[in-house]
Amino acid sequence: MRFVIYGADVIGSIFSGKLFKSVHEVIIVARNKRLETIKMLDFCLKILK
Repeated sequence: MRFVIYGADVIGSIFSGKLFKSVHEVIIVARNKRLETIKMLDFCLKILK
């Protein structure tokens, strides 16, 4: 199943991680400082511009 999380603050990040660990495709919509933080994490990311 594919999920889109709009906003990667605390709650969005928690849900994203749990869904990702459950072998779901997760798309996170983030910007600015949060996007830079997500880029530094050890995830398989596809960054869309």
